[in-house]
Amino acid sequence: MIAALLDLYESDGALVWLKEALALETLVEQYFRDKRGGYFRSPSFHESLLVREKNGSDNAVPAGNSVHAMNLLRLQAFTSKDVYRQRAEALFSAFGTQLSNGPASLSHMLLALDFKLERTRQVVLAIPSDPNQEALQAMNDAISQSNSPNRVVVRATSKNQAALSALLPLVNAKLPREGKPTAYICENQVCELPTTSPKKVRALLSKALYSQNNEPKGVKR
Repeated sequence: MIAALLDLYESDGALVWLKEALALETLVEQYFRDKRGGYFRSPSFHESLLVREKNGSDNAVPAGNSVHAMNLLRLQAFTSKDVYRQRAEALFSAFGTQLSNGPASLSHMLLALDFKLERTRQVVLAIPSDPNQEALQAMNDAISQSNSPNRVVVRATSKNQAALSALLPLVNAKLPREGKPTAYICENQVCELPTTSPKKVRALLSKALYSQNNEPKGVKR
């Protein structure tokens, strides 16, 4: 459900989806977390069970732990709060042996691990109060159609700017330029110059995540 809410938020920018995702994550942490790492399928207030299952196998439906690993990393990228990264790392540690010895059994968790290990882009689309709809659609298409899987997308409008900034510091001071939809493409809260050009957005998002200077040792491209 958290993953679906984050997808909805990235799709239409309605703040309610993000708030609900954050609220649900708090409940997951309160009632489902295993102190040894990972998350149980049943809550702590469930009737007594012989074993509280902690699913760690991705089949046709990914395991909850795999989905939630990605949830936590996306929330960290949105909010810049390190606590979400710490929770994700604890989850990876809990399944570390399995990831090392049988990674194919946790294929979805490997996607989350890739999200963690590679640089993540944060895209803020600042939308004016009365945008040209063709220009807005062109910017949305440039973002959604670019091959940049390790990213999160925030849509900030004049109506939600203040409330959004309180939740996501990344949005602060990111305003439309020249009355046009404006994209800010950032990594680790360091942003490229803002652009109103869909072509420029495509180019920035298509850049390789790794360069020769920051590529991890042992990784060949």
